[in-house]
Amino acid sequence: MMNQLRVVAYLLALMGVCEVDARGQASDRSASAVVVPGEYATESGWGHLLVSTASNGRLFFDLQSATGESVCRISGELEGLEGAATSEDGKDCKIVFSRRLAGVDVATITPEACRDLCGSNGGVAGFYMYLPMECRANELSGTRRMFKDRYLNKDYRSALNTLKPVLETCGTVMDFVDLGDIRNDVAITQLKNGLAHDCLETLKPYFADAARDDGEILGDWPADQAEAYLRVIRAARTNIRLCRGNNRVVIPLNVKNARQEN
Repeated sequence: MMNQLRVVAYLLALMGVCEVDARGQASDRSASAVVVPGEYATESGWGHLLVSTASNGRLFFDLQSATGESVCRISGELEGLEGAATSEDGKDCKIVFSRRLAGVDVATITPEACRDLCGSNGGVAGFYMYLPMECRANELSGTRRMFKDRYLNKDYRSALNTLKPVLETCGTVMDFVDLGDIRNDVAITQLKNGLAHDCLETLKPYFADAARDDGEILGDWPADQAEAYLRVIRAARTNIRLCRGNNRVVIPLNVKNARQEN
């Protein structure tokens, strides 16, 4: 994780936002108060922030989050470190951004107005990490397509070398669905490469839930997320069994979906 933060710090330094000392640590040296354009995400991927530059040089933000059963979408123009969006009833939802090493803190100045754009239990406040290129949405989609092609062609070594770095670099900022799909894909591809021990290590975060009943798992999750998480755990159960010595063949969830789409 620390190496990843240092990489992000260097990316920010290249943009002229911060300095990097001999130890790879960054410090703010910019006199202007702006949010660096790019993609950001929270730990565990429940929140995403996109900051973009229009043709006239103005900055715009797009905040999206999913917390429990509430979904937020707040978009508007940035003025320095503050942004604003208007709800359907005309209230101004005001957002403030505070720059930190490797990302920004997001807070709401007008929580009541912002709640109209989020639902009663939703929110966007938190720390958003600046994403390296390989963790951004378009790049991730391309990497996962490449993995599927190589896996279906039985080029398992290349498939593993394609997807495993994504899990190592981007796993902390993925939501539980993407993380589960990629973790299962990496694990079964490790097995295809004869790396049964590595397969089990990759799936270790799911050992406890894989040993539980489906009903218990469903009871621990919000209704709109429970089935998606259970799908991840069911795949993990199968893959754990395979990595422990069962010889049945299994196709990773993503690869199976790719076949259905074609």
